Amino acid sequence: MRVVAICALAASFALAGCTQSGSSSSKGFSGEKAKVADKIGDLSKAGTAKKAADVCDDIVTSDLRDKMAAGNRSCAQEMKDAMDDADAFDLKVDAVTITGAKATATVKTKDRGKDVTRTFQLTKQGSGWRVASFG
Repeated sequence: MRVVAICALAASFALAGCTQSGSSSSKGFSGEKAKVADKIGDLSKAGTAKKAADVCDDIVTSDLRDKMAAGNRSCAQEMKDAMDDADAFDLKVDAVTITGAKATATVKTKDRGKDVTRTFQLTKQGSGWRVASFG
C-alpha cells in the first residue's frame, strides 16, 4: 500500500515538465469547499518548497501517513523522495463535493505536458480537512 500511496503522490505532482511553481485555486469556492481547495493548495505549496514533513504533519491523514511510512523510513523520507522526483507542483482544483466528513476534489495538473485530472479524497479532522488519498 505504501508504494501505491507514494506513486499516486508523485503522479499528482506531475513528474514531467520543467516548472517548479505551485498553485491551487480556491476561487469560486466558499465555506467548507474553499477549505478543501485550500488544503490542496497547501499540498501544492509544500511540494514547491520541498517541505516533506509539512505534508506528513499538516496535510495528509494519520492513516495515509502511516501507509506511506515503511520499515525504517518515515513518511517524511518517502515524501522527500517523491518530491525530489517531481518537476512540477501545479494543482488546480476544478470541483469539490462534500458528503458529511468526506470530500472529493477534482484536481487538474500536467503530466508530460498534457492536462491530467485526478480525484483526491479528503477527510474532515477537527475543524480542518486532510488528504486521505491522492487519486
